[in-house]
Amino acid sequence: MTTVAANEDTAIIGLMATPDSKLDVEWLRQALQHALVLELATIPPYSCGLWSIIDPKRDQNTYHT
Repeated sequence: MTTVAANEDTAIIGLMATPDSKLDVEWLRQALQHALVLELATIPPYSCGLWSIIDPKRDQNTYHT
């Protein structure tokens, strides 16, 4: 399993700058790994937002969004 390097701010930029002729399975694996890390990073803020709704019945639209 690949470890995503910490503080590697240019990793996604580097992947996106790869020419089409160099796109291979390794590139795809790295891109998917970074996408997974990004998706997992969004869970805590969304969870905190959901938990901060005091009355879900009153704020149904926000709660269900």
